[in-house]
Amino acid sequence: MSVENVQIIFDEPTAVFTPGQTISGRVSIVISNSSLNIKYIQLKFLGEASVSWYERRNEVRYRSRRGRRSFNRYFTSKEDYFKNIKNKFFLVGAEKGKSQLEVGEYVYPFNFSLPHEIPSTFKGEYGEVFYTAKVKINVPLRMIIEKKTTFEVISPVHLNEEPSLAEPKTALKEKFYCCFLCKSGPMTLIAYIPYSGFIPGQSIPVTVELDNNSNVYVKSIEIKLDRTLEYKALWPSGNITHEHSNIVSVFINGVEKYKSKTCLKQLQIPNEIMVPNLKHCDIITDKYFLNVEAHVNIPHLNEVASIKIKLGSTPLTIGSNDSEFD
Repeated sequence: MSVENVQIIFDEPTAVFTPGQTISGRVSIVISNSSLNIKYIQLKFLGEASVSWYERRNEVRYRSRRGRRSFNRYFTSKEDYFKNIKNKFFLVGAEKGKSQLEVGEYVYPFNFSLPHEIPSTFKGEYGEVFYTAKVKINVPLRMIIEKKTTFEVISPVHLNEEPSLAEPKTALKEKFYCCFLCKSGPMTLIAYIPYSGFIPGQSIPVTVELDNNSNVYVKSIEIKLDRTLEYKALWPSGNITHEHSNIVSVFINGVEKYKSKTCLKQLQIPNEIMVPNLKHCDIITDKYFLNVEAHVNIPHLNEVASIKIKLGSTPLTIGSNDSEFD
């Protein structure tokens, strides 16, 4: 083998970049033993998103003794964030060229400017956003030699760009419980927050009001921050799947029958949570919800008051008091 080593080396040692930044570095290739005839050496930058999943389906088979047939249907979709810019560079030769590399080390510097409107690097259960630099050495009649190196894009989420996040939000739910043929008074659950934009490490000040005019005991009230990731497939037809997770929860004491309670609780967002900016990704959506859930005994159903919030990387001016952070 004449090609002993191929490396893509970024000048930024962390290989972490922001949208609009210029990536600089070098490609190092070591040729050993004998010279090598090549068509070209190409460097290509890739910025892509992909989603995929399987769903179990049942199909009715008419005119068949078996009746039904089960099968897996595959859903997928992709996006290319570099398709409208020059992202492919010939370091040596061209598509129809021919060159010879003698024994030794070759170093090729490069620069590549990232577009401004691209999403953050992200990986979830059903999809991901990823960025790659790839070197391809085309050896005529023999082989294609490839080397890939990933790099990360972090796109900040500026909460102050959305004025509506500084406004208070309220969610109200009312539920009537029945016991046999008797219908009790309502259980009213109210959740209130003074604004709806937060960053990791910040506390969400949640006011909870529960008026239990029913004959059902509320065991506890759970305040939780939940995340919903939505994945959109376009092939073979439009379809959506979700990934749900809980980030943090706290519990407060319940409320007896025909009693009321009002309290203020601070829900601390973990510092270590990563908040990707997926604004410019059309097939993956990241959503966060503050859910306040009143827990009751079976066979009755819990009631949930839900407020959509947004997590970012820079705090709202209105909500950046030091007391809200650990």
